[in-house]
Amino acid sequence: LEEKKYLEPVKKPGEGSYNKQESKVVLGEDGKWIVILKSGDTIHINGDPGTIKRDQVRL
Repeated sequence: LEEKKYLEPVKKPGEGSYNKQESKVVLGEDGKWIVILKSGDTIHINGDPGTIKRDQVRL
């Protein structure tokens, strides 16, 4: 999405960077976009964790 200019470059919360190959943006059942950033062993999710399905999160 960043490459095609649909999305501004996404910044990881806090210091450092995130793995762009393992991170993703998904459309939630409520029609809202969810950004999932993977940084090392940590996963950062923007959105309501109560609406995110287990299969959307890879540990």
